[in-house]
Amino acid sequence: MPAQNLNHSRMRHLPRRFRTRRVDLDAMQFYGTSTSGKDIVNWVFLSGGVASWTEATPAFESDDGLKGCAAQPCRLTVCHVEVVPGSWVLLVDGEWTVMDDAQFQERYQSWP
Repeated sequence: MPAQNLNHSRMRHLPRRFRTRRVDLDAMQFYGTSTSGKDIVNWVFLSGGVASWTEATPAFESDDGLKGCAAQPCRLTVCHVEVVPGSWVLLVDGEWTVMDDAQFQERYQSWP
């Protein structure tokens, strides 16, 4: 329903109009590799953010077969958000965010 056809007499708060703004941002895509994860962590740290990287570990079983653990995948977190392979880490106006590849490709284009 168009905003001009709303019955404002029943509304305590009226909707406000907003406009998108052009935003320049820095971003890196996480490829799921050790190099990619470490590069993102270094970039986040150098830019004043918080990030962590944990290397993948293979499955382990003792020789007698009584002890062991399952394989653990690599893990990247940026500002307490887990980053899955293929996702993008963005720095926008001093704030860190994580976005999946489809959303990123839909919203942003590369800028020189």
